[in-house]
Amino acid sequence: MNTYKKHILSVALFLFVIGIGYSQEDDRIAQLRLKLESIEVDTPGLIERADINVSNILLPDFLRILMDAHEVNITISNDLNTITFSNNFSNASVSEILIFLCKEFELDIDFMGNILSIHKLIPDIEPYIKKEGSR
Repeated sequence: MNTYKKHILSVALFLFVIGIGYSQEDDRIAQLRLKLESIEVDTPGLIERADINVSNILLPDFLRILMDAHEVNITISNDLNTITFSNNFSNASVSEILIFLCKEFELDIDFMGNILSIHKLIPDIEPYIKKEGSR
């Protein structure tokens, strides 16, 4: 195989692998969006609009302010205490803000009725299984 074909094959393989990663991320975000939509009836604060401008705020503090203002029940994992951010949200629903934050900071939400438990995303990693006869 000549060098030109090897480069094309390498680029195609690279793009394929990246496409799989984006697809999994898009699926994860779509699932979160569906779950949030499913509890909007019981938690109307999720569809309320927010106008909020923050600068260098800890993510847990921002989430507490947002959720208190819109009466959404949340628990926040301690692993978010080091994340700071700045942003301006204008006329965005609380659900849209949560989706943005999940995508931006690789967060996940566990749902327990109308309680949202927000934490860092735990990647799906298959455990290593040692094969017989290998060292």
